Amino acid sequence: MPNYNFRSIDLPDDIGSPLSLYQHVRNIYPESLLLECLEYKDAEKARSFICADPIYSLAVRNGVLAVESVTDGVSECPVTDLLRSFGDFLASIESTGEGTHGAGVYGYSAYDSIPYLEDIKFKEKERGEIPQVYYALYRYVFIFDHSTHRASLVYADHGEEGSASL
Repeated sequence: MPNYNFRSIDLPDDIGSPLSLYQHVRNIYPESLLLECLEYKDAEKARSFICADPIYSLAVRNGVLAVESVTDGVSECPVTDLLRSFGDFLASIESTGEGTHGAGVYGYSAYDSIPYLEDIKFKEKERGEIPQVYYALYRYVFIFDHSTHRASLVYADHGEEGSASL
């Protein structure tokens, strides 16, 4: 996994709501993710995130674990120990720069992922294309702080000087 240098810029106050921005971002980056805040009582938790353009990801689909990198392609193997694989995935990420506060792995573990984590078996069924587990490091992360009404963009420049090209 290459080292990513993250930078952060403040966005204008009138950028709009997370949902309105997400509707525009997902047209450019179809694999975008909206994590909207539902906890407004605690100022530390009152944040929403829009993640766009995955650059390093871990996905589990029907018993196959796939790690994908924009630089190294895809490597696949059967799921044997999901927690260890996830720990190795996290340990392989190196990030630097002033934007590391928002740079992180975002994603989900669906209900169907329980058999990979516990000694519980589900009835076999066709699961389709949606991964049971998906976590990714994203090139762009929009952070909305609802307690201060401020927004910022954290972006990876892949170790090169430059600005965000969203």
